[in-house]
Amino acid sequence: MNTAPKHLEKLAFIALPLMSIMTLICPIQSDAVPQLPPNSQEQASDDIRPFLLCGFGDINLSYQNFYGALDFYKKALEEVNFDDDFDNKMMEFMILFRMTVAYDNLNMIDQCKNNITQMKELIASIPDDTETEDEDEEASEVMQFLTSIANLSPTDEIRNELVAMLQ
Repeated sequence: MNTAPKHLEKLAFIALPLMSIMTLICPIQSDAVPQLPPNSQEQASDDIRPFLLCGFGDINLSYQNFYGALDFYKKALEEVNFDDDFDNKMMEFMILFRMTVAYDNLNMIDQCKNNITQMKELIASIPDDTETEDEDEEASEVMQFLTSIANLSPTDEIRNELVAMLQ
């Protein structure tokens, strides 16, 4: 039985490779906030660049470097091809989701609400008949990952909105 929302099933194919890549190339050190190496953005292929930038944003987010996280998320958003491709919409959703948490931690509530509106529009734009593969375990991992990110949001209203989108 498939219990994950349709838009999150395919999201697993985006988030899980990112989580794997980040654990391989960017081990977390407790004494420093990781920064993107100077030439790595140029060397990364166009396909994985948004993933890498998001990963560096996530690391900055985990270190409570919210401005640094936003910088990486904004760069990642610039790299996404804004066509009607499902994967690109999901990548945009993932970036906006993370940016919302960073904005909330900086008490930028208007930006949070704008991002939430954009994410709802993205979800609404996904056709109901979008074919998804039966990947409940991976979709569940993505939901847990996004829920853990949402839980970094200090404002109850924003956190509840983010969690509600995952259900």
